Amino acid sequence: VTGKFNDDLESEEEFLEKYEEKDYKKPSVTTSLVCITWPNDVIDYTPELLLIERKKHPYKGCIALPGGFLNVGPNRIKQGESLEECVIRETFEEAGILVLEEQLSQVYAFGKPGRDPRTRVIDIVYFAHITQDQAAMIKAGDDAAKAGWHLASRLKNYNFAFDHADAIKMAFKRANIYLP
Repeated sequence: VTGKFNDDLESEEEFLEKYEEKDYKKPSVTTSLVCITWPNDVIDYTPELLLIERKKHPYKGCIALPGGFLNVGPNRIKQGESLEECVIRETFEEAGILVLEEQLSQVYAFGKPGRDPRTRVIDIVYFAHITQDQAAMIKAGDDAAKAGWHLASRLKNYNFAFDHADAIKMAFKRANIYLP
C-alpha cells in the first residue's frame, strides 16, 4: 500500500493491544429455536411446535420458544460459544431435546429496542424439524416450568413472551409452512 494510507501502519497485534472494548456499548445476544415435528412424521397433519412455559421473570408464566443467552468468553482469544452451540445447549437445558447442528437453519435476527425488558437484546432465531424419536425426549428443565408439543394450528390462543409470536410466523413463512 502506498500513499496517505501508509502513514500509520501498525500490526493487527499492536492495534488489538490498544483496543478498548469499553469504548463501545454492547447488547446481549440470545438464540431461540422454532422446533417442529409432525405426528408420526406424516406431513399431511398440522405440525407440532416445541414451546416452554417460563418459570422466571420477565414474562413469568408466559409461553416462549426455548432459548437463552449466548455464553461469551472472558477475552478476545477465548470468545465463548457459537450461536449454534448456544441454541443447541439452551434447547437441551430447557426442553431435554437434543437438536443436531445439521438440523438448524438460521431464520432471522430480532433486535427491536425494548423487545426484552432487562436490557438491549438481539435474538438470533433458528428453525429445526426433528424426528419423533428426538421429540419423545422432552423434559422441562433450567428456567422452563413446563415444556411441551403444541399444535401449530392453535398458537393464536397463547400469550407469548418477548416477540416470539413474530419469530414463529417468520420461521413458518421461511419454511413454507402455512399457519391457519
